[in-house]
Amino acid sequence: VEIGNAMDARPDFLVASGDLTNRGDAESYRLVKSTMTALEVPAILALGNHDKRPGFHEVFGEGPRAGNV
Repeated sequence: VEIGNAMDARPDFLVASGDLTNRGDAESYRLVKSTMTALEVPAILALGNHDKRPGFHEVFGEGPRAGNV
């Protein structure tokens, strides 16, 4: 988050790709979400092999834009 916010050439968005958590539970995704709220550009979240859809959807919602923070 700090690196994304400190970039001189501000990106249009950032992609966090895969393994957002180790456990894939809702509590872990709440931590991801609270960390990402400080990001000053939009983020696209992509799930990896340690991520679990039920926990992700509980925190970020469902649908094509669910991973956008």
